[in-house]
Amino acid sequence: MTTMAQFSQALKEGEFPVSWSNNFANYGLPLPLFAHQLPAYLGALLIIAGFSVTTSYNILMFLGVLVGNLLYFYFLRRYFTSIHSLFATVIMNFFPYRIINVYIRGGLPEILASAIFPLLLISIYKINVERRVSGLFLLALSVLLLSLCHPMMLIIYSFPSLLYYLSTINKKNFSKKLIITILFAFVGVGISLYYLMPLMMEMKYFYHGLDKAPIKLSHFLGINNFINPNWYYYLTHPGPRGNFIKLGLYETSLIVSSIVAITFLIIKNSIKLTTFLKNNLVFAGFFLSTLIAILLVLPVMAPIFSLPILRSLQYPWRFLSVIQFTLPFIILYLFKLCLKKHLNAYLFGLVLLILIFRVPQLYGKNFVNNVESSYFFTQTNLHSSSLNTIWSGNTEDYPKKTTQLEVIEGKGIISNELLKNSSRRFSVISETDLRIVDYTFYFPGWNVKSNGQPVEIEFQDPEYRGLITYRLPKGEHLVEVVYRPTKIRLISRVISLISVFALIVLSVIGYKTSLLHKEGFTK
Repeated sequence: MTTMAQFSQALKEGEFPVSWSNNFANYGLPLPLFAHQLPAYLGALLIIAGFSVTTSYNILMFLGVLVGNLLYFYFLRRYFTSIHSLFATVIMNFFPYRIINVYIRGGLPEILASAIFPLLLISIYKINVERRVSGLFLLALSVLLLSLCHPMMLIIYSFPSLLYYLSTINKKNFSKKLIITILFAFVGVGISLYYLMPLMMEMKYFYHGLDKAPIKLSHFLGINNFINPNWYYYLTHPGPRGNFIKLGLYETSLIVSSIVAITFLIIKNSIKLTTFLKNNLVFAGFFLSTLIAILLVLPVMAPIFSLPILRSLQYPWRFLSVIQFTLPFIILYLFKLCLKKHLNAYLFGLVLLILIFRVPQLYGKNFVNNVESSYFFTQTNLHSSSLNTIWSGNTEDYPKKTTQLEVIEGKGIISNELLKNSSRRFSVISETDLRIVDYTFYFPGWNVKSNGQPVEIEFQDPEYRGLITYRLPKGEHLVEVVYRPTKIRLISRVISLISVFALIVLSVIGYKTSLLHKEGFTK
């Protein structure tokens, strides 16, 4: 919520894209460098529109849940009837990890990402089953939104998306269709590189970027997380309720039951497992995705999380996000295969059972009602001290900022101050050589000019650790301190613009020529 408020302050000053948060972590940090873009911008727009920070957050959470349900229902309708799709959507919506994200973790970025994942599945269906060009552009959009919403979730949702793609693609012109699809997916990633590229390349300036330690074993799930039916009020983890990550006893039972059902069908029909899976490819893709997701949350998989791309996920249990979508599909599919009579009654009974045990968990506990102003200035780095710059200390150890600028050596007067989120402009008249501190944590991109000439920034003085300080000679000065994009950020923005142009060009090619249509796509 503080991130949303910080973005709204910058947008009100006409700063776009937002690149600095002057009132975050006491003396300011490049919060937009690592903040989830889509929630931050959407929340900021709601705040600017006049909603409170809390209301803006609640609106986004509600929309994330609602849109996710609608899109998942729309996807299920490609395979099942309306009533059956509704049953499966209810099962998804009351999945334990989803409840934890809404009512305990407050995982808004993950909830918004979970609303986008069904859109990604829909795009693949349109590409491979309906063979429509629009599916390719929807794919690029889905990848873009996932990247801007939660880059880690893009990684997590990649393998079920790939398995679904492979289970639906036609063998005819397989290679060419795959190349075209990958091209559009890369365009989606390319548009988001203005955010992803600096995030990856400038993380080295934070303590988090120096941390090469493997993911802790405590972040994986044990047997208790699979079968314990309890929902705790308090645990060692601070928060509004006990943050006990779980798959759920009933969901675990459903997965075991699905394995039993598959075994029953194979024996009953006297066929091999490979034959069964080959005859039910989409089901096989979702079932395999579920098994992979379960495997990845277990401690036995800890060694592979030493890989940089997996270590960046922080918490292996994020893979439970996959199961919230795959499990309802699996259950519904198996019910149709195994139960020819009274199917609706059995499904209704299952959904009713889940509601009985899940609805009582739809509440928060021990929330703190913060005053509105607390979101627009924070002395603590709410994203954890690991995201402090490597040349500074804990932000709360510094005195609270009461002024932006101060003369710390020499005699001089600062006047005509124009202070903004990512810039300062002021006049200085000095009787002696001066040294000035700008109570801002230095980060690459900050520049100081006096009378149009560059001034060297110092930020490693132990007395002003990590803060912008600089020296001015005796005389009159018009000083500008401005946060500008680094070369990495400029290059990434150019790549994003090129990717937007590429998507437009591909759109024209797709709809005005026969290039894509030769591969089996239709308008």
